[in-house]
Amino acid sequence: MKYSKYAIRAATVLLLLLLGPAARAQLNGSLPPGTEEVLEEIQRTMYPPWLYSVTLEPDPPRAGEPVIVTAEIYNDQNKINDKTIEAYMFYSVDESETWETVEMEDMGGASQWRAELPPFEKGAEVWYGFRAGDATGNVFTETPCYVTSWPPENDTCMFDFSVDEPPVDDPERLVPDDFDIVSIKGGMDEDNLYVEFTVQGNIEPGSVSPAYLHLYGIAVANLDKGNPTDIISQGFLGLYVPLAHVAGMDPCMTVSQPHSDILFTEEYIQCLALGEHLWFRVNNKQIGKTEPQGHLKIIAADGAVTSIAPFAGIYYDYTHVTSMSLAGRSFVVE
Repeated sequence: MKYSKYAIRAATVLLLLLLGPAARAQLNGSLPPGTEEVLEEIQRTMYPPWLYSVTLEPDPPRAGEPVIVTAEIYNDQNKINDKTIEAYMFYSVDESETWETVEMEDMGGASQWRAELPPFEKGAEVWYGFRAGDATGNVFTETPCYVTSWPPENDTCMFDFSVDEPPVDDPERLVPDDFDIVSIKGGMDEDNLYVEFTVQGNIEPGSVSPAYLHLYGIAVANLDKGNPTDIISQGFLGLYVPLAHVAGMDPCMTVSQPHSDILFTEEYIQCLALGEHLWFRVNNKQIGKTEPQGHLKIIAADGAVTSIAPFAGIYYDYTHVTSMSLAGRSFVVE
């Protein structure tokens, strides 16, 4: 049992190293091979595009007329030498049961984006939001409706987050299918954040002996608290370590900055693994207030602990950063 507890703690440390650049200064010993480069890449490029303004023409929209939408979306050049390379508008006329997506046109400078919506009938209520990506692979997305199911499989209010560089389906010799992240989605309701983590293979536990403990996790940064230059100090890690039960621990946990508060209760976090899917449901008590900025930064990663003494591990896959806006948008056609 003592060995198992050390294994679980080592698994947690590995994901802290991968997801938390600030954690390096707090830990002794060498990092797993390649982790240093991953940490530097995350820290350097953790500034996705952001949406600064939206205009409608006409405003309010009129029945039988197309709607011209202009959005100011770009990367902050004071923080990162990157640019927004694509933007999309998505909208629903049936209260989020279905969504239509329109690719927006770059009007110049990778900052002004334009889309034309078709004419709508009088009285139609249109819900809408925006998604944009930069050259690094970071993503900005809005979540204009609430998740209504648990687990939120096929829930139409779960929206695509950032993944890694192409090919998303990595060669198995480099990333085993059980660690190969192919999709990350997210959404909100009034009380919780939802993240869906999908791999090419299945969410598997690994083994304690020999040591090969699988672990999957997300880092969630609330930009209304903590240090805005560090993705961990504003928030927490959500971890799923399937073999934690061997040490009498819940496999689902959160770890708060400065990584001293580990919480297992369903009051804060729930996890559900089914086949290739892993869902996290995180209560707002863990996230904290999201005002005035009203958005979160989220990344995902996975890996395995391969030795306890000396400690060793390997990361397999990780995503770029998603900025998730909690704002909802809608208009009613006159």
